[in-house]
Amino acid sequence: MKILIFNSIHQVLKVESILKSMNIQVELIPVPKEIHSNCGMAVSMDNSDYSKAKSALFSKNINFKVFDYNEEMDFYMEEEA
Repeated sequence: MKILIFNSIHQVLKVESILKSMNIQVELIPVPKEIHSNCGMAVSMDNSDYSKAKSALFSKNINFKVFDYNEEMDFYMEEEA
């Protein structure tokens, strides 16, 4: 699972709208306590949808941080967006 972090709730809502219009399954979630953010909400999605979402967000000049959740280790690792 990928967790995308943004600077504001306005960006989170905009991204949700953009990605849903592209038929990418996303879920708004509270930012996990292990991750620090200026905004309290994040976007989560399946790993398989990430490359398509990343391209769309970059084309719209939307900046974000991305974390990958490792279930076995119960750990969030920041990746390069």
